[in-house]
Amino acid sequence: MLDTVIVMQSDSPRALPADELAKIARKIFGQERVFIEPDLGKAIEKATVVNPLSDDTVGVIITGSVTTIGQARSKL
Repeated sequence: MLDTVIVMQSDSPRALPADELAKIARKIFGQERVFIEPDLGKAIEKATVVNPLSDDTVGVIITGSVTTIGQARSKL
C-alpha cells in the first residue's frame, strides 16, 4: 500500500500535466494521499525528507518515462 503519492510534471512535451495526473491518482488513492510537486528534485526531497523512511515505510517508488527515471537517478 502507498502512504503518499507525489505527482510531478515531466519535462517531456508528451507528458500528462501534473494536475491531470493528480486527478486520476486521487480517484485511486484518495484526496488526502495525493500531492503535486512540479519539480522532480523537490518531489524526491518531499518523499525522503518530509516523509522520512521508518520501520513502517519500506521505500520510495519513482515511476515514469526512461527520461524521468534517468533524471531521478542523477539526483539521487
